[in-house]
Amino acid sequence: MIVSGFISVVIALSLNFAKEVKAYPYQPTSTVDFQVHNVRKEQAVAPPDCFPAIGFTMPSTLPSTTTNWWCDHSTEYAFVGFSYEVTACQSLTTLTKEFKDIRTTFKGRYVRIYGACDRAGFYNDVINAAWSASLGVHALIWFGWDDPNIWKTRRDTLLGILHSNPKAKFVVRVLQFGSEPLYDYALDPDTLATQVTSAKANLSSLHIPVTISEMAYGYQERQPGSNKVMDAIDIIDAHMLPFFSTEASTASASWPIVLTDVNWFVTNGQNKKIYLSQNGWPSVTYSGVEPNSPSAVANVQNEKNYFALLDSKCSYFKSVAGGGIGWFAHIYSDNQEPGYGIYGTSGVLKFPFAPITSVDLDSANPFSSSTSTTMAAASSTRALNAILPQIPTAPYEAHQKARTFASRYVKSNQYDTAIDVLFQSARELIKTGQPGSGSDLTTFMLDVYESKGEPVSDESRGRLTQLIALIGPDGGWRKTMIDKSIAWSAKHGTCPAGDPDLQHYVGELLYKEGSFEAAEIHFLASGKRDSARLLADMFLQWAADTSSYGLFAVRGTIPYLQNGNILAAKTFIRHFTSGLPASVRVESDSVINVGEKDEVTMTKDSLVNFAQMAVLTCQRAQGDQNKVMRESWVRLCGTYQGKIGLLATPEMRMSLNEIATLYFAIPPPRSQAGNPFGDMMSSLFGGPAQSQSARRTLTPASTSSPGLD
Repeated sequence: MIVSGFISVVIALSLNFAKEVKAYPYQPTSTVDFQVHNVRKEQAVAPPDCFPAIGFTMPSTLPSTTTNWWCDHSTEYAFVGFSYEVTACQSLTTLTKEFKDIRTTFKGRYVRIYGACDRAGFYNDVINAAWSASLGVHALIWFGWDDPNIWKTRRDTLLGILHSNPKAKFVVRVLQFGSEPLYDYALDPDTLATQVTSAKANLSSLHIPVTISEMAYGYQERQPGSNKVMDAIDIIDAHMLPFFSTEASTASASWPIVLTDVNWFVTNGQNKKIYLSQNGWPSVTYSGVEPNSPSAVANVQNEKNYFALLDSKCSYFKSVAGGGIGWFAHIYSDNQEPGYGIYGTSGVLKFPFAPITSVDLDSANPFSSSTSTTMAAASSTRALNAILPQIPTAPYEAHQKARTFASRYVKSNQYDTAIDVLFQSARELIKTGQPGSGSDLTTFMLDVYESKGEPVSDESRGRLTQLIALIGPDGGWRKTMIDKSIAWSAKHGTCPAGDPDLQHYVGELLYKEGSFEAAEIHFLASGKRDSARLLADMFLQWAADTSSYGLFAVRGTIPYLQNGNILAAKTFIRHFTSGLPASVRVESDSVINVGEKDEVTMTKDSLVNFAQMAVLTCQRAQGDQNKVMRESWVRLCGTYQGKIGLLATPEMRMSLNEIATLYFAIPPPRSQAGNPFGDMMSSLFGGPAQSQSARRTLTPASTSSPGLD
């Protein structure tokens, strides 16, 4: 270990570096096939002839059965209603009044209960008020934080009411366990999955699905146990509060944060229906509601802008596999949760709120991104009506019919209609076990993207990620789909290595499948901070088998530096060093501060130490304007190349020389030079260099600069 040399470099850099700137007892009923009895299939009826569609008229008497009662999940995208906090134990009169307001003023279809009221008969009031208001209910078994066992009483009470109230099965769309039981560890994942399964059995005769109310991070933190929960639930009730992301700034800029979590649910959600329930942006902050990003802005305008952002993604929400994505506004009033309400504490709207409930309204909405998808959906209806019903029984004929329709649309320059036909046909073919046909139509869709000159957008990328997620790893279809998708994004996006979000999505997908080598390429090509973090996690797992942590430290750091991506390199090495096992760390006084904001963690692995110092040195580079930094880089390389064989290999010498040129404007060395340290010293002090093309140089932006990642 090069301890003395490492310390001397740190001291030299520290002195010279400029300052820088989270009733019915609960017993399972007899086993019923839930897939047959409880999951709604495509119905013959459509809005407004189904509940709770806008315009649906409630019958004067209870129906005898729920058959053809509920609208199909695919019609429930965009805005669907409000979260509604109930710790105030609102009266039946208040519930009825406010539920009718949700229905008539905002065209809400559902109310999602939040919190708990333990007043006897309260859920009967909720159900009766919902029936009066023509409103569906997402019911909730609330764990809370005070009494660790009170949730059991709430569970048994609610299940009893669902069975005893004859209106319950006609208004309660789903039963949730919440809120965030995985993240809060209210129950261990195995027990939670068992509770979900038992509740499903209990409610099977009522055909009421069961889920948990949880954010993506909760599932991720409790893996692999949370996979059992995902297997058990019937739909996905996803929390979406981007204000609390470490990347948060303004609501209008929050779509990448939202899309990251949505993509996680699409990838891992087994094609289940998704609702964004606890979903919003606060207008104020207070103790307990504080951002994790210093750039996050909380005010009324940003709350309004967040919902306008969701409105602008209506077409995308409709297209997501599993029946689209419906979103709730969290929450109805500031009296229920300060800062989140659409209504202020005085009962007056904080801003005009008339969210989109159907993609057909896009053209009339000022927040709509475009009307092309709406027109395409309308134009593609005839084709899809001829194609989709054939897929289960005659997939080959449906495949050929989709190609025929799409070809005709392309010839008449109706590209959006062709894309819609190909996407929906490919999706359904893949879902029914026809990956070859689905892959072929995806390739055709990419050809239409090319013909149209389709730019990379959330919508165009979203179609591809859905199909990539659905097709699975078997066979070569997915690789072909990925390669062609990235090639298209490189040509029609802003990044020559391919769209960063698409690269990240593919990298994460492959990483979770254990395909580390394949995932590495995509994480490096993406260059996003999230990609750098996942690359570090993956490399830590990979290195654990051989304890070759230093090798993986430079394997992640050097490529990011060569790409001029200081932000990703710094994110990677920080995350990587923080996850190193104790056996690699120096026992005491291992952290050395560099400037005001940076630090180096001294380890027993010299390559890990070198990688940290390389990033900090390049971060402060100013081309040939900062002599101190140029000399520090040369000294750093000289200290380590003389003692670590890997750094002196021809390949690594070439990479380090390229970095020297890129960041410090040090000309490449003469090709015949054999001493790497001498190479750099000669170039630094004016030695001749071989003839070559113009050099790349840059002065990296500060890691706090806006617009990065």
